[in-house]
Amino acid sequence: MSTRRPFADSERGAALIVALIFLVALTLLGTSGTMNNTMQERMASNTRNRDLAFQAAEHAIETAETWINSQTIASLQTAATTTANDGVRDNGEQHANDLDYWSSTFNWGSTDLRVPSTLAGVATQPSYLVERMPSGSCPGNATATCEFYRVTARGIGAETQAVVILQTMYAIN
Repeated sequence: MSTRRPFADSERGAALIVALIFLVALTLLGTSGTMNNTMQERMASNTRNRDLAFQAAEHAIETAETWINSQTIASLQTAATTTANDGVRDNGEQHANDLDYWSSTFNWGSTDLRVPSTLAGVATQPSYLVERMPSGSCPGNATATCEFYRVTARGIGAETQAVVILQTMYAIN
């Protein structure tokens, strides 16, 4: 004798529908996870590019510091007042010293810039400019007079969109 289950005909395909609902839910979870991982990769890449640009600008600043420390005050003054395209200018106080000037107005393609040794992994080699500023009293010693030089360096990361501009000031007596 065979027993017939009640509602057997109405249950056909319910497992298929439940399985499809679970597959759609898993697909949505997988898609959102993939999108999240893609965004994380982009953020990590942007951070790496900015860090490379920062390191390149720091390298240029360190190179400038080494060069300035190897000069005498007389040689720095001479370099600033000549037009020898040597990366030293005598007009530091004659222009705006803000982000707009350094990122939009200043010509970073000028041949008047100093370029430190070649760095690997950057889209464009870093460069820097030394500007003579007005002399004044030395920090920590108001009776002595110091010559001030501002160094502005620009570094670019692995992609040209990552740009970092750094500045430092040197007092020499």
